[in-house]
Amino acid sequence: MKKVNAAIVIILSCIFLADSPAFSENSEDVPFAERSGPIAMRNQMPLYLFYLQIAPDKAEVTKRNKFLINADYTVSNITVSAFTPITSLYTVDIDMEVSRVTLDLRYGLYENMEIGLEAPYLSLSRGYLDNFIEGIEDGIGARTPRSRERQGSYNFDYSLRYNGRYLIQEKHSKDGI
Repeated sequence: MKKVNAAIVIILSCIFLADSPAFSENSEDVPFAERSGPIAMRNQMPLYLFYLQIAPDKAEVTKRNKFLINADYTVSNITVSAFTPITSLYTVDIDMEVSRVTLDLRYGLYENMEIGLEAPYLSLSRGYLDNFIEGIEDGIGARTPRSRERQGSYNFDYSLRYNGRYLIQEKHSKDGI
């Protein structure tokens, strides 16, 4: 089984790391500066998914009287199982996935001015990435210490305990804008 997981990791690495252009390949009559932009990269740390997530884009405004519509989907798997050393006074258990769907609307007012609206929709759920992540961890031989063994797969848990008493305990998925 470990050989199969290692093979999957190697194949996926080759696919994602293959030599390919980082910018769009439009027709040659459009200047390179207009058809290229930065590689769209985001910090996928779960805490950042709750806040404004402006993806890098071309360094130009939307053309006058034109609309630009973009949709984006990001997902992050969170697993935390921690406690204060020795006393175990505080205990934190988090097992969830944060999914963020964003609709970005822009309108060009002038040649050098645009307005825009970004509407995010967040979902905190049991998710679907647990077994995939465990397979990758097994394939490379690096497991998240303690967390995944304590919490199991496809569970939703968000809890904070102080001295054995729950201050926060949420066992059901949440979503909203």
